[in-house]
Amino acid sequence: MGIATTVTKDAESHPESQSATKANSAETGSIIVASTPDSAEVYVDGAFVGNSTATLKLATGRHIIKVTLAGYKEWTKDLTVLANSELKLNAALEKL
Repeated sequence: MGIATTVTKDAESHPESQSATKANSAETGSIIVASTPDSAEVYVDGAFVGNSTATLKLATGRHIIKVTLAGYKEWTKDLTVLANSELKLNAALEKL
């Protein structure tokens, strides 16, 4: 099993994403990021947010999710978070 991580990302804590986000907590969505193998590093918009399995609360708008683990190819997903949405991602990492 992985370590559950909760991350809140909004325009106040990440000024680089202000154009696509709003600080209003009603305008967020949840993303659950799992990986095979487990315990890979998870990044949102280039910032490390924890290890998989991670539960992320992200502001609405476009985000890039990246999952990496030594000895495996990088996995990325470009997505748009909608208000009050929930999405489950499973990054199936391929060995190098």
